[in-house]
Amino acid sequence: MAQSPKKVGINFGDQIQESSQPNYAITFWLLLWMTQVNLDIAPIFRPYLDEAIARFSYLHPEVAVTTTEGGVEVSSSDLDLIAAFRHTLYRQKIHRETDMLRRAVIERLLR
Repeated sequence: MAQSPKKVGINFGDQIQESSQPNYAITFWLLLWMTQVNLDIAPIFRPYLDEAIARFSYLHPEVAVTTTEGGVEVSSSDLDLIAAFRHTLYRQKIHRETDMLRRAVIERLLR
């Protein structure tokens, strides 16, 4: 006994359209929407954001990172990639804050 295809209801404001055919445009939009993650960045980390995005983009070219008003938008919902971005941002902060110390040590060693 063959089953009839299930009807899918999609809410467009006041109207609900039912269809037994998949709407690929909506499916694509939902997949795209679900993979965008907004991350709030604390003000203490914002001075290092551009350098961290450049480094992260080099290490993960498949992930797009764009700045927003309050932080960044990452084009992946993979928790490991989000953790890697946060780690990159933290490392950039530490790198910049210890730059003078590293230069002083190197200068001292080269005398």
